[in-house]
Amino acid sequence: MRHARYCLSIAAQAAAVLGADPDLAETWNAIVADIVPEMANLDLRQPPELYCFDGGMIAVNPDTKPTFLDPPSESYRWYPGKLAFQIIQALSTGRFLPERDFQPTADLLERWTHDNGLLWAMSVGNYGHVGAWTESLGIVGAIQEMLLQSWDGGIRLFPGLPVSQDASFHSLRTEGAFLVSANRRAGAVEFVEILSEAGLPCRLENPWLGRSPSLQVEQAPPTEASPTEDGKLVFQTVAGGKYRFLEGG
Repeated sequence: MRHARYCLSIAAQAAAVLGADPDLAETWNAIVADIVPEMANLDLRQPPELYCFDGGMIAVNPDTKPTFLDPPSESYRWYPGKLAFQIIQALSTGRFLPERDFQPTADLLERWTHDNGLLWAMSVGNYGHVGAWTESLGIVGAIQEMLLQSWDGGIRLFPGLPVSQDASFHSLRTEGAFLVSANRRAGAVEFVEILSEAGLPCRLENPWLGRSPSLQVEQAPPTEASPTEDGKLVFQTVAGGKYRFLEGG
């Protein structure tokens, strides 16, 4: 029920931001209003896995690596179906430390990935060739969260990767209807490109450690990115505008 409330509420919010599917959004909100009223006080911006089943927040201890990475864990031995939300949970609570946890996570995913690229949620040794796609396909979301996060209102690049890890992605969607592309090589972010679909203000965590990047604007009026005390670059966008950040102002 908590999953249903969260997913339908977020879908309705996304429809409002994008100006799409108003009839469906009205239906989704009506369903949410009728689901388990005693859960109405939960913060629907938090993914449901950030809560224990009794509704309390999961305790966070950054000094202890996530339990799914321990070799004796069920995720390691026989049941990796929970990995998708366990990885997102660890990332969102600050418990995932990339320098410590990225490679063990990559090794764990490789352990359970079949030759056709599918991550099975159940051990063949325990269950035979039954598969379990409804759980394991969610790993795509976990991998995206390692590359890009925006759940708390600010866009963060490569939050789940060690600094030395080369990586790039293209047109991943964030909250606020932004499509983000970025590339990092030899520990340095080479560029960040943001396409605004709804024209909302954007908050980008500065990947250049306080240095002011240059900003190139396409299909939109010129604008400036204002730095904030918490290390963000804040700028106004217009729908359809492209904003490309490069190191060096």
